Amino acid sequence: PEFMSFASDAVSLGADVTIQGKNLDLVAKVVYTGGAEVEVKPASATELTVTMPTAGTESGVLTLVMANGESVETKALTINATFRCCRVRMKN
Repeated sequence: PEFMSFASDAVSLGADVTIQGKNLDLVAKVVYTGGAEVEVKPASATELTVTMPTAGTESGVLTLVMANGESVETKALTINATFRCCRVRMKN
């Protein structure tokens, strides 16, 4: 496969990531920086959409892995993680 671009260079956790390129129908799984893996069933040779995991990911390159084990890397993808903190109760 050949990576060409992302539909968006920044995505949120849990959102869809659309990858555009050539021969993407050969991709069996996508490995995110941070180690999360997603198995895929590409619908097209030129576009691949996968859902961003909600854990085990961080900004960086994605690795597109074919069934035969060969792989190619994308350019860096920015992942916008939502930060949740805590409630603070003030006593009078």
